[in-house]
Amino acid sequence: YIHRPISPGMALHTTADRYAVVVSKAGMNVFTRLMSVDDDGQLVIEQYWSSIMTGEATGGNQGPEMPDHSFPGEARARKVGTMSLPTTHDQTFRYAGASGDRAIIHVSDQAASRGGRPGKFNQGALSMGLASRALVALAAGGEPGRITRIAVRFSRYAYPGDDIDVSVYDVGPTADGLHAYAFEAASVGNTVLRNGWVEVSPAA
Repeated sequence: YIHRPISPGMALHTTADRYAVVVSKAGMNVFTRLMSVDDDGQLVIEQYWSSIMTGEATGGNQGPEMPDHSFPGEARARKVGTMSLPTTHDQTFRYAGASGDRAIIHVSDQAASRGGRPGKFNQGALSMGLASRALVALAAGGEPGRITRIAVRFSRYAYPGDDIDVSVYDVGPTADGLHAYAFEAASVGNTVLRNGWVEVSPAA
């Protein structure tokens, strides 16, 4: 959730807490909530990040119910458009420096191949960040400040140098006066982002 725009030079202070646990056949999905405030203590960004722990899990679901961002099937009939976004072969290395995600599987072909992959692959947040360019263009009329929420599920790996094609669909107005869109992204025929959801405020 984007509560306030992030401006150049703004300092953010982030705290995290274990928010919820959802148990499924796949294992235990642990949700962490991250709250980022500015120097005045005003909330700027509210994030929810999930990590799956595979295997048998006990104890059942814990904590509040997570906000839903399932792709509504009826929205497929209201496609807004598709935008193709190129990537470069050094993009994961450059993103590692910007984000702090320097996991070796994202910057070394050899390390990724030891894990059974054909080569280094994009950080998930890199693919989502690239996709946000399409969301600004197709859902927010080119105005990034109108976007108030982005949610997505990472489903497959995307690789540096391969285009990412983002398709956006009109869901309709929300109960709180915003407008919702669903989206998904594919690369080389594979869906890499699914259950995408974006909410935008009305145009000024």
